[in-house]
Amino acid sequence: MTYPRTLLAAALSAVAFLGLAACGSSDQGAASEGNDSTPTTLVPTQSQATASGTASPATSPTRPAQQPILQHSWEDDDGYTYQVEIDEPTITVTSDTLNSKPGHTDLTWRFATTARLTNTTPGRNAPFPENLSVQPVWAASTPLCTSQTARTDIGVSSNDETVEDAWCTLTNMPMFLAAASISEQGGAQQLSGQLTAGETMELASKATNLNVWTIPESDYATLAATIKAPTLYVLGASYTDRPDNAQCLLMTGVSVFTETQRTGCLT
Repeated sequence: MTYPRTLLAAALSAVAFLGLAACGSSDQGAASEGNDSTPTTLVPTQSQATASGTASPATSPTRPAQQPILQHSWEDDDGYTYQVEIDEPTITVTSDTLNSKPGHTDLTWRFATTARLTNTTPGRNAPFPENLSVQPVWAASTPLCTSQTARTDIGVSSNDETVEDAWCTLTNMPMFLAAASISEQGGAQQLSGQLTAGETMELASKATNLNVWTIPESDYATLAATIKAPTLYVLGASYTDRPDNAQCLLMTGVSVFTETQRTGCLT
């Protein structure tokens, strides 16, 4: 596989702020499968975000009643197998005019999701997969990606400029998933240790997803509505275990594993 043309730049920038943003393509067909024999199951997304308040990662071990937006199974380089289910994320957008100059507002967005990870390796305890994460992505034609004031970044790093230019995101790194029982204090905490044979663990996005920037007050309604309805979601995990058909990175060391729609990152 050819290294993405922005991988070197991403590696350098990762030293300073750990991130290079993600990539995509305008093809909206069905998502590709991973590198195992089990196809990814995609479920149409429906926004469940609220217009105000602060979204906090769910910590309840009770399985949500809703269908997941994404289900994916894969095998890593060592032969361990996993399945993950990602729930419909909650994206909260708020406006603060009190502390902004006249005619402007401070827009804050926050992303939260829950997931379940299962060790499906027969009769084996398995290590937690590295860099398991999810990222919202918007089409380049959306008001968010075309905004002159929104703090957007490229969707994914790719050798193909048409893919890279087709998407944007609001974060310079994916939302990493950690055990739902882990406190958010101290910043993002990724999984460590191991899963026992057949174990399913509840996960949640942790402390990597708060973003604030100042925009014209007249742009708030349009941008807020767009932010709460991403075009698609991408699942990322360790670059060393990437699928054979992966063509993109979400950031240094995080490869695209599957998508809710085609981006051009999986062939």
